[in-house]
Amino acid sequence: MKKFLTPLLNYSKGIKSVRNELWNSLKSIVNSFITDVEFNAALDEALYFYNQKKETLKYIFNQDFEKSPDIAVVLVGRPYLILSPYMNKGIPDIIGEMGVRTCFQDMLVYNHQDYSDIDYLLKVFPWYYAANILETAKVTAVTKNLYPVLITAFKCAPDSFLIDYFKKNNGCTSKTLSDPANR
Repeated sequence: MKKFLTPLLNYSKGIKSVRNELWNSLKSIVNSFITDVEFNAALDEALYFYNQKKETLKYIFNQDFEKSPDIAVVLVGRPYLILSPYMNKGIPDIIGEMGVRTCFQDMLVYNHQDYSDIDYLLKVFPWYYAANILETAKVTAVTKNLYPVLITAFKCAPDSFLIDYFKKNNGCTSKTLSDPANR
């Protein structure tokens, strides 16, 4: 009989908690050929690689998007929806074919943003991506020539709560593509 590994990774408890949960899940299987020291070294290497790639995305955004006078769209939502052509229904390609530059929410640089108007929501939303989507909406609302496009699966319970707040921007500056004067 095959078993599934089902570690519960709660990043809000910090990397030490994630590290312990992963090792506790894996050690009965790999303990005979991987030590906890080797596991920790491998995890550190993976996290370093991940963080370097995230920084590269932000660098690309800084170089290509922030300095351009043209409008751009930030694709906002859960990575498995936005980044999968099967789940996003070709929306990023449709926007790109219209000549509008697109980027993913992880590419944004949050330079000293004031979140006081949405701070309460960021604290009460128990879902990481829902809070991240609200932060992204706030950043795009105050960034010239940047517009958010939310890609969601409405049957996702957290997204059903989020959509209304996203539409209202909850105190964020409202703007539309048809009225650039709103910038």
